[in-house]
Amino acid sequence: MEFRPSRALVEPTRLRVLLFLAKESPQSFVETTRVLGIRHNNTLTSHVSVLEDAGLIKVSKLFRHRRPATILDITAKGRAELVQARDALNAVELMK
Repeated sequence: MEFRPSRALVEPTRLRVLLFLAKESPQSFVETTRVLGIRHNNTLTSHVSVLEDAGLIKVSKLFRHRRPATILDITAKGRAELVQARDALNAVELMK
């Protein structure tokens, strides 16, 4: 079976966001920008929108210590997409 990644994952920053959330989820928007070294909130906002629209992450708004917070969480579909990508890369490696 041929693996065709979600169009949302063909952009490196979105892939980095999803990989980070796979390891450290759920995570705040602010912490995600800090860890990934994304300097402008608008950049992450646009990538998060694409990932959310693709069903790969869930975005929640809540209050922490009376302050608004945006929380990012990988979905089961997002995890499955990463597993498929990993398996496809491993198959390519085995072909060498």
